Amino acid sequence: MSDSLNEANKESLKKDIENCKVIPFVGAGVSQSVILKGTDNKSPFKSWKNLLKTLSTIIIDENDKKHIDSYFELKDIDYLEIADKIKKFSNQIDYSKKLEEMITTDYDSIDKKSYILARNIWKLNSKFIITTNYDSVLEKACESDNVQALYLNNNFKLSQVVSYELTKPTVWNIHGHESNIDSIILTSESYKKLYDNIKVNSQLHTLKTLVTTKSLLFIGFGYEDNMANVIKDILDLYGGYGRNHYLIIKEDKVISNLGENIKLITYKKHSDLPKLIEELIPHNSVEISEKKQIRDIDRYWTIKPSVIESSLVESRI
Repeated sequence: MSDSLNEANKESLKKDIENCKVIPFVGAGVSQSVILKGTDNKSPFKSWKNLLKTLSTIIIDENDKKHIDSYFELKDIDYLEIADKIKKFSNQIDYSKKLEEMITTDYDSIDKKSYILARNIWKLNSKFIITTNYDSVLEKACESDNVQALYLNNNFKLSQVVSYELTKPTVWNIHGHESNIDSIILTSESYKKLYDNIKVNSQLHTLKTLVTTKSLLFIGFGYEDNMANVIKDILDLYGGYGRNHYLIIKEDKVISNLGENIKLITYKKHSDLPKLIEELIPHNSVEISEKKQIRDIDRYWTIKPSVIESSLVESRI
């Protein structure tokens, strides 16, 4: 991509941010920029590939283990398929225990200065952030103690939790949250169930409206995240093809099968990303600095399971 097009896309994004028309959509790269105290840039957060490699160590049968290992050597890795096989070949108690161990983080051990990238994302004129990450990095980085996390366990009246005018900074952990192991979306079955339920749940109309009236800004995604599929699924769900959306990505990771309405903004090396995000912060940045103590039960809103049919019946009344 030419430098002139890169700059043009950046200026377009800046204008949309200034007009409060952008919702950040955060991938694993943002969490992986956070490091542990006293280490040489060691992050406690794993890529999808490394998470699955570690999870596969619980498989006892050597043949099954070799079968799984062979998938990691493929050029085009289907991480959902690997997750399916790991779960199939594992003792379910060991599987759940290991998964919970891997996604649970000791936040006291993190160098708080390394939250800089996540903290600057909160300054992009949006009190609402969507993420595929399971962790609490965005909540920890937020300058408000009123930040709340949403995670979806199938269906609920989301409009009871999120209104069109958000009063609190809010993170939607679309693939689940570390505080609830049952909410984690990792296998193809759970992934399909999530997206199918979002499609039929009329109670998500408020969130859909919020997303379809804004441009999404994808940050922290790369090849390992099945990036093109994630973007396509999100835009399919919310009818987002009518708007321009933005993807910030390392220049050697650019792929060609993205939609025409995805504007790319590239950077050369990972250390350039925090500075790039800082350059996007507008002078009229939304202030998110309330310092009020709230209970944990208020901080982590759970979108609990309910019967799909009941939601559909309500929508017909």
